[in-house]
Amino acid sequence: MRQGMIFVGIVVSAIAAVSLVRQFSAGKPGVFSSESYARAIENNRTDGRLLVVKLGADWCPPCREMDKTTFRDGRIEAWVNEHGRAISVDVDANRGVAAELGVRGIPTTILFHQGQEVARLTGGAGAEALLMWLERGRDEAERQARRERLEAARLEGTP
Repeated sequence: MRQGMIFVGIVVSAIAAVSLVRQFSAGKPGVFSSESYARAIENNRTDGRLLVVKLGADWCPPCREMDKTTFRDGRIEAWVNEHGRAISVDVDANRGVAAELGVRGIPTTILFHQGQEVARLTGGAGAEALLMWLERGRDEAERQARRERLEAARLEGTP
């Protein structure tokens, strides 16, 4: 019995340590695909899923904080896995993308559906706030898709 409890304690400690290392390790969070913005937005036009684009820079404290905490939160990872995918764009290395998207401050997080922007968030956000924003954006994308389907049906019905 005692050996079993020790084993469980070791396993729990190892899981906690891996979680902490993952949360605070350097580098891009695993939630982000390695796709370029151009490829991601092109795929988004036809895949029917949502695309989360986080624009930031290595020198930006709120960007680093979101990478260290928000985008490593299991709820954010689960939401992205269920509803679409996410990419991270470095505004210094991709000035053209930042200009095309009209980024005026970082971090900026933009939600796309079918290649169209449906929601924008400028500034840092914790996991709870980002999750609420993502849900509102998903709802808006569904409303837009519903309106487009109704308009297409209406146009099909006209001679």
